[in-house]
Amino acid sequence: MAPATRAMRRCLPVALIGLLTLAPAAARADTPIAVTHGPTNVASYGGFVAWSQYDAGTRQYQLAIAQHDAAPKIIRAASSPAPLEVSLGPDSSGRVVALYVRCTSAPKNDNDVANGCDAWRYQTSSGSQAKLGFSSPHDDEEWPAQWRGQFVFGRALLSGSGTSAIRCDVPYRRAVTGSTSSRMDRGHCAAMNGLAIRGTVVGQTSIARNESQVRLLSTHGGPMRVATSSSYGEESNFLGGPALDLNYVYAARYGVHPTQSFVRIWRSGLSKQEVPAHLALAGTIAIDGQTISYVEQMAGYRGGTCGATAPCRVVRSPSSPFGQAQRELPPQLALSPASTGSAPAASPFTLTATLTRTTVSAGTIVKTAPVAGEPIELLKAPLEGPDGPYSSTGLRATTGADGTAALTIPPPQPASITYGAVTRGTDPPTYSPQALVDGGAALTMTPSATTVASGAQVSFAGTIAPPQPGRTDVKIQRRTKHTCQKSTTGEEICQDDWETITGATTAADGGSYTASAALTKSGFYTTVLPFLQGNTTALSGRSPGVTITVG
Repeated sequence: MAPATRAMRRCLPVALIGLLTLAPAAARADTPIAVTHGPTNVASYGGFVAWSQYDAGTRQYQLAIAQHDAAPKIIRAASSPAPLEVSLGPDSSGRVVALYVRCTSAPKNDNDVANGCDAWRYQTSSGSQAKLGFSSPHDDEEWPAQWRGQFVFGRALLSGSGTSAIRCDVPYRRAVTGSTSSRMDRGHCAAMNGLAIRGTVVGQTSIARNESQVRLLSTHGGPMRVATSSSYGEESNFLGGPALDLNYVYAARYGVHPTQSFVRIWRSGLSKQEVPAHLALAGTIAIDGQTISYVEQMAGYRGGTCGATAPCRVVRSPSSPFGQAQRELPPQLALSPASTGSAPAASPFTLTATLTRTTVSAGTIVKTAPVAGEPIELLKAPLEGPDGPYSSTGLRATTGADGTAALTIPPPQPASITYGAVTRGTDPPTYSPQALVDGGAALTMTPSATTVASGAQVSFAGTIAPPQPGRTDVKIQRRTKHTCQKSTTGEEICQDDWETITGATTAADGGSYTASAALTKSGFYTTVLPFLQGNTTALSGRSPGVTITVG
């Protein structure tokens, strides 16, 4: 049988051989390896990937390391109340080590910094760890990294004082066997948001007040070079990373304003290539041979921080985004309405989850396909107060052939709530962006007449469902302006202006109201139950309108 089989292989038709040769290679999939509910960077080297894993139970960030396809290992002894800013590289003996910062306190807000931060090293081969000797008792270290016999790290420093103080971080270098640290060129004042080393080349990303930069330095000293920069105003446009290989420095473009993208810059000539990511990136990129690792923000708003209801995931891709090979991106889960919606509080309300997977090549979308047969769970979190965590609604559905699953919420609907969806058939799971839903009261309005003389008294009566006892703010209003315009997507968006004619008297049970007013103007009249800012239980709503002609 074996010789005959070989003969058959030799005699394959030429046309068939041509088809086999020209058939496109199957897309290789980007693989999510972890979900984290706190900010993190990602590092990779020697088949290892490392990141900062947030533990909601202890409110600590812990060092997480995954090797090849093995399950992630959480190093609980390596923990901090602030993100660890981890790197991977070879030590003096070529063994893979993880360097990270351990702090005593976390930032209190977006304008604050962590304190009591020292640099530590974890040996992947032995599991031992120790604080590094260049850690200062006075300054806070950041972004430590090692390449064989050389350390690099930053120190978070300020220039100025009080409200005029700005971050002016300084990069340092130090020989592993040395006893002194040397400053490298810090350039213009900025906050460091990444540092990497390969050989004698040092890459740095930084964020100043209106500019983000990718910088290049050398362990031999000399002036800093700006490889590329981005300016921004109110909407952020950041460059994060960085990562190095033999020829390039890499970064991720992220923030509110820009097209999220992967960036690589040829170090000798500073020529730049930028490829759309078709993902919401969360600030870092890591390179290990042809493998790329990145952090994706699955929920929240683009350019925001990873958190309890805005989780991020660490993703490893077997193919470079800069090549022609097809890559299948991680699954994407959407929840509609994807922005603030209004749900009648006394009626069921349906949210639709849609699960898809997109294939790209060199930054161009090849196709987007639905993912069927995936269990979806609906989550909820209060809109006011602390950000999360999510809890289950108890509602589940499975995606159909079109990738959608309907999740119907029974009444009553709360006044304000955040919903999110999550896959339950895969690990790590995929989360949707948040859907903000306001529960609304259903109001009716009946006037005693629709055509009256000027100054005539008109009575109004109506119902409120569900009842809102104790509300004394029901009002009769007339529309004074109605304007509509087309959005960039072609959707018609309308806005109304209203004037209050009179207040109404609400029944004791809150389920009905009455009002009376002398009318002098024709127009479109309605009843409104106003939104109460900061009140998470009071409903709001507006009745259908009635046109009243005043002669």
